[in-house]
Amino acid sequence: MKTRILILLIVLLFGLRICYGLCCYWMPDNLQIYLLGLKYYTTGLWPYFGPDVTYTDSQIPGALQGLLVGLPLYILSIPESPFFVLQVMVLASQVLLVWYVRQRLPAVPGWLVWLWLMSAPWAMAFSTIVVNPSYVLPFATLFFVCLLELLPLYRTRVISPYIAAGAMGLCVTAIMQLHMSWVLLVPYSLVALLYQLREDRRRALRLVPIYLCGLCIGAITLLPTISRYGVHSTGGTEKNVVFMLSNLKRVGDIFLRFLSFASFEVNYVMLAVARTSGDITAEQVWMLPIVIVLTVVGWVQVVYFSFCFFLKSELPEWKPLKVLVLATIGMVSLSFLFSLKGPSPHTFYMLFPLSMFYSLYCYQRLLAQRPVLWQRVFGVMVVLGVLFHIGIARYAYSRYSLYTDRARVVKAITDRDYKIVGRRRADDWGYGY
Repeated sequence: MKTRILILLIVLLFGLRICYGLCCYWMPDNLQIYLLGLKYYTTGLWPYFGPDVTYTDSQIPGALQGLLVGLPLYILSIPESPFFVLQVMVLASQVLLVWYVRQRLPAVPGWLVWLWLMSAPWAMAFSTIVVNPSYVLPFATLFFVCLLELLPLYRTRVISPYIAAGAMGLCVTAIMQLHMSWVLLVPYSLVALLYQLREDRRRALRLVPIYLCGLCIGAITLLPTISRYGVHSTGGTEKNVVFMLSNLKRVGDIFLRFLSFASFEVNYVMLAVARTSGDITAEQVWMLPIVIVLTVVGWVQVVYFSFCFFLKSELPEWKPLKVLVLATIGMVSLSFLFSLKGPSPHTFYMLFPLSMFYSLYCYQRLLAQRPVLWQRVFGVMVVLGVLFHIGIARYAYSRYSLYTDRARVVKAITDRDYKIVGRRRADDWGYGY
């Protein structure tokens, strides 16, 4: 019976996530990503370039983003099909992460992991809408699960190192075509392979070519761009590499933002659909107490996660996990010294799975002390979170949803003319896709 109830809850949350994505965020950047796929579907032109980097009027090279949005329209020619396929991809990655957490943290209830991963504010903010960070999440989840297997955290392995190495390589070149944050994956890969070299030289020498094979497989949709454009295949993205010493002072922000990925950071979600959070609660007064409670809980979560860095544990992997998290904060901070864009949280959203994994270790402490009490608390918080998301979707539906413009999308699909919905930025630039 418990299993049936859990499956029912997962199905309901899956439906909520689809509805949320369809109701929220039919905004300029999201529209441009949708147009990538719509242009591919309506014209048949190969999408040599992907997401736009608006700060420098450049485009990320590779066809993967356009294909991920456009191919679902071939399967089912309705405006909603890219949203459905995205949710299937995200759900598959969540299955992997839940399975891995259950292998490593059996004391944490499976229902808690499932419901939290599917309903956390940051899990709803990006992995439900057709925008490039949403597509990063499935690949990032696979990458970090495999990374944890190759690093010296655990004495036993639950994933073959050969599978892990190949999957990591594939994820690097896949994310390379979706988001500029892919560069963060390279140091992780090097450290993992160097550790394997120290642990078992023979095995490491076999892992390297497997990792490279993974890179090549992920790059299949990138090769046409390199073949056609040669030295200009970067799409101008190199212009985003600018030395910005001023970003150094944002280290504290990066630390807090990383931890907040695994918290009830409701304010960021609200400001994505409204000028101020008060605009939403003024129209839907019933949300006000929920917003207040979740805001307080979100800050308490971040403080608790920070406090856990100073705690010891009998688990042998706890110390290396903390080192990994702190090294991640340092690496992200260093990378932003060479970025034109400042460290806004969506720029390193790729780290969401690692933040979640660390937070579940923190929760394990509470669950070990008072399991019944904390399970009830988490259950109540998840319910409040779901009500919050319903309120956000209701507010956004008449303002930013697909259904404010669906008729034009249907016409664009039927007439095979993506410009009925809007123009790609590249159309105005005179170059790119």
